[in-house]
Amino acid sequence: MDAPVTVCETSRLLLRHFTAADLESLAAMHSDPEVARFIGGVKTREQTLHRLEEWMAQYQQYGFSKWAVVLRSTGELVGRCGLSPEQIDGISEWELGWTFARAHWGHGYATEAASAAMEHCFRKLGHKRLISLIRPGNLASVRVAERIWHELRAQSAVERCTSRYVCGIFPSREVAGARYFDVTFN
Repeated sequence: MDAPVTVCETSRLLLRHFTAADLESLAAMHSDPEVARFIGGVKTREQTLHRLEEWMAQYQQYGFSKWAVVLRSTGELVGRCGLSPEQIDGISEWELGWTFARAHWGHGYATEAASAAMEHCFRKLGHKRLISLIRPGNLASVRVAERIWHELRAQSAVERCTSRYVCGIFPSREVAGARYFDVTFN
């Protein structure tokens, strides 16, 4: 069996393509109510398998999707981070998202993985724009977004976001006038 495709690395983490062998760890993470609170609720093993198959198909279709986040020191799968296609008011966007197993919260892994993924998307994949959709109340993800793009400014044109999310737009640092926008809706 071939080794999973490595996407990028940090000093502590490896971001790689998911494989079928990741199902049990991913299903355990998705079945934790606290982890699943901001990602649409608890998922069954079958729902997780369906999502895993979607991501693996997107590797073939787009060349990227959500990636497994693995501790380099142990090989343990601790979360997921990467891109998913989103439709916002009929406009196609690439969303950078992250979710981590509760046992691995508070170690800076989400910030480390999201930062590495964002850099990979801009520098290797050639993206000029990413968004991140964060549900209101998900303060940990807001803090991650603040850390990976520290210049926060209010977005004046709010029509592209729905009332269900805090919307972050992460333009490439190489694009003139690049800014991070954060808008909270109630």
